[in-house]
Amino acid sequence: MNYIQRFVHETAVILASLGRASISSIRDNGGLAAVSVVLAFGLWILVTDSENPTQTHVLSENLPVEAVNVPPDAVVENDLVSVQVEVSVEENVYESLSASDFEATVNVEGLNLGEHTLPVEVKPLTSRGDLRVEKVRPAEIKVVLAPLVSKDVPVVLDVIGSPPDGYEVSDPETEDTTVRVAGSQGQVDLVSQAYAAVDVKERTTPVEQSVRLEAQDDHGNPVEGVTLEPGITNVSVDITQVIFQKVVVVEPVLEGTPGEGFEVTSVNARPVTVVVSGTSESIAQVQTIRTEPVNIDGEESEVVESVDLDLSGLPEGATVEGTGNVTVTVGIKKLAD
Repeated sequence: MNYIQRFVHETAVILASLGRASISSIRDNGGLAAVSVVLAFGLWILVTDSENPTQTHVLSENLPVEAVNVPPDAVVENDLVSVQVEVSVEENVYESLSASDFEATVNVEGLNLGEHTLPVEVKPLTSRGDLRVEKVRPAEIKVVLAPLVSKDVPVVLDVIGSPPDGYEVSDPETEDTTVRVAGSQGQVDLVSQAYAAVDVKERTTPVEQSVRLEAQDDHGNPVEGVTLEPGITNVSVDITQVIFQKVVVVEPVLEGTPGEGFEVTSVNARPVTVVVSGTSESIAQVQTIRTEPVNIDGEESEVVESVDLDLSGLPEGATVEGTGNVTVTVGIKKLAD
């Protein structure tokens, strides 16, 4: 609407000068050209305003209200009600507006402890679409100022998730064993700990990170309306590998001798290797894994046998991955004449 008013004003000015301009334009057509440009611009303003008029709407979401200039020895004890706002704005801008485009506050500067009814001030944080605040409902809200009290509470850290198999997690550590919680007497009394969790899922290296603390009651429920100092703490969790793996060769063991006039030409195991797991000290002692004996006594042709691995020689703390069973193939041929 202000575009129309501006257009009307500019048109009046143009018409007032049109007489003067028309006289001079007889001598100089440049004056008429200037008038045409201004009239065209004014027409554009009028068309634009008609296509995208300024409308009045109630914002679809309520605005949270924040108390400002709170005395250092006081705290707002009650939950401040949110407010509804009526705004005027260009039609094509309204749909994009949200609560983040506004700031709603009550000023408690210089007030004594106790209950107060204060006006709510709402300021637009954007100038898009010639945005203006027309009405605030309710225009006033109740604010209760209470004495600020504080106490120290322990920091409780929790490790969630698990690293891969073979890794071990230490207890979390932080320099801040306690923090100070501040707020109204009733809320501070509810707080029993400052809690944070550290996620170590699939981590294989030590964790060093800053975590935000949450004020909680005895049952682990969050307590609102209080502050923690510090609110963020640095946490370290040591993750170490305790189980290692090593690939070792399977060594087939034979007993007996082939039939007279025959000889062993080859000995193969499938799989050729197996994986041994354990502490670094235990698997360092393992070089090969022997099989249970394959009896070839008196055999005159190829022998294929499924046998177990001989695990009796494994050091304590070492294990073999898989079934521990292998297939041994022994090639036997007649000796050449």
